[in-house]
Amino acid sequence: MKRKILRKLYKAILLLAAGLWIGLGTKTWALPGVGQLPGHGIVASGTVNSYTNVAPPAGFSNAATLNVSGNTAILWGSSGGTLNVTGSGPGFNVGQGAKLFVSQTGSASLLNVDTTGNPSYIMGSIQSTGGYFFPIYIANGSGVVVGPNASITFPGGIGILGYDLSSQASGFSVSGSVSVAPTTAGSSVTIQSGATLNATESALLIAAPTVNVGIATPTSLLGTFGHHPVSILSGYSFTGYYAYYGTFTTGPTPISNATSGATAGSITLSGPSSGSFTFPIGSFLLSSGSITTSGKLVLPGGGDIQWGLGYGNLGMWQGWLYNYGTITFSQLLSPQTVGFHGSLSNWGTILGNPSLTLPGVVIWVTGSIINNSGAIMNGGGTNVHLWAQQGALINKGTISGYDFVDLFAQNPGGLNSQYPLGSVYNSGVINITSPTASTDSFTNPGNLSISLFAPLYPHQLTAVPNINLWASSATGNVFFVTGGAVNTADPGGLHAAALSAASFPLSTFYLNIPITSQIVSFKGGNLTGGGVLTTEEFHLTTAGDVRNVVSSQAILNGFHIANGNFGNTTITLNLDGVVPQIINLAVNGDASINSGGTSTFLHSVFSPPVGLTNPVPNEGGNLLVNASGNLTVTQINGFLPLHKALSTNILHLGPSFIFPGGIALKAGGTLSVNVPIDNGYTAVAGPNFQGIFLSAPSISVAAPFVTSGNTVVHTSLPIPPVTVYDVTAVSPLFPTIYTANPSPGKLVVSPFPFQ
Repeated sequence: MKRKILRKLYKAILLLAAGLWIGLGTKTWALPGVGQLPGHGIVASGTVNSYTNVAPPAGFSNAATLNVSGNTAILWGSSGGTLNVTGSGPGFNVGQGAKLFVSQTGSASLLNVDTTGNPSYIMGSIQSTGGYFFPIYIANGSGVVVGPNASITFPGGIGILGYDLSSQASGFSVSGSVSVAPTTAGSSVTIQSGATLNATESALLIAAPTVNVGIATPTSLLGTFGHHPVSILSGYSFTGYYAYYGTFTTGPTPISNATSGATAGSITLSGPSSGSFTFPIGSFLLSSGSITTSGKLVLPGGGDIQWGLGYGNLGMWQGWLYNYGTITFSQLLSPQTVGFHGSLSNWGTILGNPSLTLPGVVIWVTGSIINNSGAIMNGGGTNVHLWAQQGALINKGTISGYDFVDLFAQNPGGLNSQYPLGSVYNSGVINITSPTASTDSFTNPGNLSISLFAPLYPHQLTAVPNINLWASSATGNVFFVTGGAVNTADPGGLHAAALSAASFPLSTFYLNIPITSQIVSFKGGNLTGGGVLTTEEFHLTTAGDVRNVVSSQAILNGFHIANGNFGNTTITLNLDGVVPQIINLAVNGDASINSGGTSTFLHSVFSPPVGLTNPVPNEGGNLLVNASGNLTVTQINGFLPLHKALSTNILHLGPSFIFPGGIALKAGGTLSVNVPIDNGYTAVAGPNFQGIFLSAPSISVAAPFVTSGNTVVHTSLPIPPVTVYDVTAVSPLFPTIYTANPSPGKLVVSPFPFQ
């Protein structure tokens, strides 16, 4: 409750700042008087034909017309000057109840520069009575404020700049355009909610070190023509901006925060509460620092929206897009444009855009992605694909995709000091809304994304098709904590879930919620937690441990897997750690296990003597599988160990179940051994239960065993005789080259060691 109150309070403060009374200037400087018009003007270049009072239209108390020829620049000062009318005051200000008409003779551009040292206030109306090809620019290095009832209507284009452009005035008659250098002094531009800027048939520019824009209606800001119809820039330099066409000669280019006098840009954008404001295609929303949004907005996408670049390529994560409203991106924030986006923090709602050719919520950022408590990311009838390239991915709210939701994070080199591991955290809700998700056919872009943008972390790749949930950190941990949920509209659950934590540095996936999926692929580091995977196929490729330690009794520390409605769970183990691994699985129901490409040795020796050498680095671990139903030991047809094993490479026993350490298998029903079990990796294994242990009310063995030289095969009840091979050195001359020979007496009856 407190958190909700604080969020509402923050939103109220944000709306107040964005729409009602923004900036220190409005508190420090007096507003212009009612009916006040610009005064004390000096023509710096070009021609002013006249500046005279006219009869004010209905609803106004004072009015004047300014007529210019050609490109004209006027410096509006504190005193003197030749451009004054009745009601003029210092600087370029239009008070409440005042209306300034502006006309031109021939093609022209008009630059108005306020040099008073005070902000410019537009509280009344400015209107062009000329035609097209006649843009107006208002520039003030101390700030520009456009009030809540003000209007600026210029079909030829509008530029409002919180920069001191007085040095450009003398050359404006030639250029007719405006520029901002990295060192140009500036302050802010504030467009208060309720103001109207109408540049229909041309373009609109708002630029300053700090920009605050309140948009009351979908038509409050109108720029409809040119390369960039609406451009809102903060902390960006450019040359030669011409408002009629919305073009820049060069730029916009982010201003580095290291530039003398520069600070990180800041844009605060408040959209309508009813309807939504849509940036026209090609519009720019660019901040070298942060962007804060509220209200209902359709923002630019791709490279047309940028934030955080002022911190440099390695520090972009410090720039944030904070959303407190309801936003949609007109283009995907795709991997091709990831270098334009810092970090994203969502407190409101982010929706998929159904008008896109490839619709969905696709957000790639250089920094982190945070979906806060109460926040929503909803693809609607589309999917959600999130990638934090240099930071964390945190979901405390709700993320909904139709067929899939992808959560990727990484922080190579720990460049993001805020989230150095680049982990994934979910305490929120993930919804897959397709009623046929378990049978839908689609392409998840995860594998392609990993191959192109995380090639150093291939452990994340998977051959499983139609992945509905992908949660992966290439460099850190993944947390699916208690209180979170993965919900499916399909009663059959998911078709496939791909889960991954970093294998180097060895990291952990903490799963403390249930997931139901026909196929579950886990890759990378450790897997633990009190959650249950209900699945038909569990593909386990790990360099770490898999267990959930809750007791000193190993049998109670299994990671939980269930059959659910699938009837049987097939478990495929691919174990490639660099230290001994502990794999402890507790299966509720029936299970079939195979060892995939797991090996016991690295190399073969072919010239006499013939044997295997160099045990795998994860030798000496422990495998414990405890199934409440039947347990079957098998191997995929034609599947060989990734490296070597005595059963396959020396004894040629065919497909075998291979693990380089102790194997303990327990079943509540029948335990069936259909292929050789091979855990032999040395002549002298350690004391930590490195033998083979089988326990069940009924045990069926149809294949031999291969075990280390000083270990035996233990069964909980007598079984028919079967060959047991033990590992020995090929000769005393070659003590590190191993072979296997039959060894009578290595099959014994004894209690299961884990109770």
